[in-house]
Amino acid sequence: MSRRASALLAALLLCPLAGAAASPPVTEPVASALPVSPAAVLRAGFVQERRLPGFRQPLRSEGELLLVRGEGLRWEVRAPFPSTTILQRGRLRLRDAEGREQAPGAEAGAGLARLLQSLLEALLSADRKALAEHFVVEEAPAPREGAWALVLTPSDPLLAAAFRRIAVEGAAQVERLRLEEREGAEVRLRFHDTRTLPVAGDAERRALD
Repeated sequence: MSRRASALLAALLLCPLAGAAASPPVTEPVASALPVSPAAVLRAGFVQERRLPGFRQPLRSEGELLLVRGEGLRWEVRAPFPSTTILQRGRLRLRDAEGREQAPGAEAGAGLARLLQSLLEALLSADRKALAEHFVVEEAPAPREGAWALVLTPSDPLLAAAFRRIAVEGAAQVERLRLEEREGAEVRLRFHDTRTLPVAGDAERRALD
């Protein structure tokens, strides 16, 4: 992929914003699945902090996400500047506070949108098998009893160009992500008020339109 597509991938994951692109085979064995409850629908609030080298205070934003497994993801920033990113079946749409919509150019089109959607779905569900297609997956010390932690080192060259590593923590659901950029910045995400549904309904599908 081009440099522009790689930059878009980094920007969306760090906003953050997750088909499938070719990636090198992973030879490391994948450990057993983590105790994350599978669900067709996941909703959660998020607080994001981006820490930049040379700046004492992080850039903070907050909002809510909706993940409909296998169909799409809605990432809505509510403060300080409202915006919405929607990934749905190979389409990536960016919507501002006034509802005006734009889409990336052709070189950052369906293939990249599918990659972003699948990566975020894997990250938000701690799907080790899916994550192992793009990362070397290692267990890390758990933050507390009953919880777990992973460290992901990119094996995919596209991701390795943007990130040094990604840390994931959780218990019944993913609770925290920490993304370390190659250029030294770091993004920390904390999820709260997580709700799941076993089946997606009309309301969830309409939210992706």
